[in-house]
Amino acid sequence: MSSSEEPDMYTPSIVLSIYSSISSIRMGKQVHGYILRSGFGLEIPLGNALITIESIKAVGCFEAMKELGSALDPDKATFSAVLSACSHAGLVDEGRQIFSLMVEEYCVEPGIEQYSCIIDLLGRAGI
Repeated sequence: MSSSEEPDMYTPSIVLSIYSSISSIRMGKQVHGYILRSGFGLEIPLGNALITIESIKAVGCFEAMKELGSALDPDKATFSAVLSACSHAGLVDEGRQIFSLMVEEYCVEPGIEQYSCIIDLLGRAGI
């Protein structure tokens, strides 16, 4: 590529997809910053890639929350958010584990929102 050529909107979305597949949040943030500085609008490919990287961050936050113990017990809304994040990031195994934790460890009775998230997670994965 010559120095006069500029990347189009697909370039950062592909790079974000790569970073999200290896869970590199730090690099994803750098690409996000590039997108903002470059003036790309949130076209569908970019929006989808950003959702995926942010979803991985949400799952990471949930893991940190678990480490804090009973000081911050997740509620139904927390589980809905993290299950939705797993769905958007394609984290099927993690989503299943979180659903099991919700029921078995935190004794939170799943509602329609949590079941919807699990259906979405499995449906996106083709299961």
